[in-house]
Amino acid sequence: MRIPSSRWWMAMLLACVGGIALAQETGASVAGRVTNSVTGAPIVRAHVRSMQLVENGHTYGALTDDKGKFSFAQLPAGKYSMTAEAAGFETPQFIFGESTDQVELRAGENRADFDIALTAYGVISGRVLDAEGRPVQGVSVAALGLDGFVSYQISDPRGEYRMDRLSPGRYRVRAAPEAVHMPPEIRSDGTTEMRYASTYYPDSLTVESAAPLDVQPGGERTGADIRLVRAPIVAVRGTVLGSKAGDSANVDIRKVEPPRGPNTGRGSFGYGNRVNPDGSFVVWGLDPGSYHFVATSDGSRESAAVEVTIAGKDVNGVLLGMVRKLDVSGNIVAADESARLPTVPADASLGEQKQISMDGVSGEGSAYSVVANDGTFHLSNVSPGRYSVRLTWGPYVQSMRLGSTDIDGAILDLRTAPEGAALTVNTSSATGEISGTVRNAVGPVAHARVALVEEGVRGWPWITAAHGDYTFSNVRPGKYQLLVLDTESVNAFALRFQLFDYADVIETVDLGAGERVTRDLRQHDRK
Repeated sequence: MRIPSSRWWMAMLLACVGGIALAQETGASVAGRVTNSVTGAPIVRAHVRSMQLVENGHTYGALTDDKGKFSFAQLPAGKYSMTAEAAGFETPQFIFGESTDQVELRAGENRADFDIALTAYGVISGRVLDAEGRPVQGVSVAALGLDGFVSYQISDPRGEYRMDRLSPGRYRVRAAPEAVHMPPEIRSDGTTEMRYASTYYPDSLTVESAAPLDVQPGGERTGADIRLVRAPIVAVRGTVLGSKAGDSANVDIRKVEPPRGPNTGRGSFGYGNRVNPDGSFVVWGLDPGSYHFVATSDGSRESAAVEVTIAGKDVNGVLLGMVRKLDVSGNIVAADESARLPTVPADASLGEQKQISMDGVSGEGSAYSVVANDGTFHLSNVSPGRYSVRLTWGPYVQSMRLGSTDIDGAILDLRTAPEGAALTVNTSSATGEISGTVRNAVGPVAHARVALVEEGVRGWPWITAAHGDYTFSNVRPGKYQLLVLDTESVNAFALRFQLFDYADVIETVDLGAGERVTRDLRQHDRK
């Protein structure tokens, strides 16, 4: 039957109204304000993102008005992560997949009170001066915090620098003149070439003795003048053993200190030095401090790292013995039923597969292998050195056997390992647990980061969020340092070099197999 045109339009109108009503009933909305976390003032034209926390989820955007307000309408029901960014303010970080700015919206829900507080960046400024107090131009200046060296600046003709994007926290500021790895100049006018070493504020050669600078949200630390320290121009001489005729060998050098990014001065990525045909080498102009020396050749031969300390005079007689990189094959043996390797489907993704990993104790790098369902594994081209052996699933490494040598614990020494020796890795599920509550002077802390650092083992510390309480599960037996961090962005190696900053609040835990330990922690107060 044909519907008259007037009735047809009426039916369409009712359908549209019904559709709108249904959308209003099922769509959700969220609104709020973006403010300065210290002053409470509104932040105008902040960019707010609402991201669906589902696979292939959408990201929605909005800008705040002159009162700092924002709103999102007609959002599908579900869980969202809400973030905001604005010039001069730090964007909240995602730490291990977690964000404190999350909201779950039900169908038809209207939430109008979701406020986001942003923290203003802090500033450190000052000058770079020589030993006589004259300004020095072109020196790279960086701030060392728990996330490594950040905010790289170059001193201007007046020697001035200004780092204006620093997250609140504690920093050591370092000025690093350009490195010159050459012998001293031969001068006929009676003068002596003068070089300056990398220097921490105000005039220190080491991070431990440097004066810390605490940066508050939106605050500025002025007058942080760095007076560069002169350093003798010394040489390191040695010999590379085991190189083959015709090899083009090098000695790679890396300073033992917190890691850094590009353009932060001498040794940004380490540096190499050519080895003479007779195997001898000489390296000039290293700053005072400790370094790892490694000899390499054609990619298949390498020496173990040798630590060399520079302390104002020449170092002679360094020996670097090159050996062929190893292929390490072996199998996993479970000590108990719960430690057995779970069966992984043949079409499993890399993230679903079980792996064994080896992390160098002295900066040798890392290696990993997928473990087959029968427990076998194979690692190729592993450099000589000492490694911490770990598994990517539940159990821990209890002991090992390399060839005919028994090893207690998870540290594997491959510096003199026989070629072709099989590695048996014995695992146990008797892991422990460490838990407790984070408190300050008022009571339990709503949001905090807790770090668990294993003593003597290189690699990332365990970090978890504490919402009053915290828990570290499946922890292998060993000695640990437990502390509450005052920042969310953490670099593992930088943290290890600055643990002395937390000496008054660190808890030491000696965890036994299967043991459960409870430790309440105190949040560090920088004020």
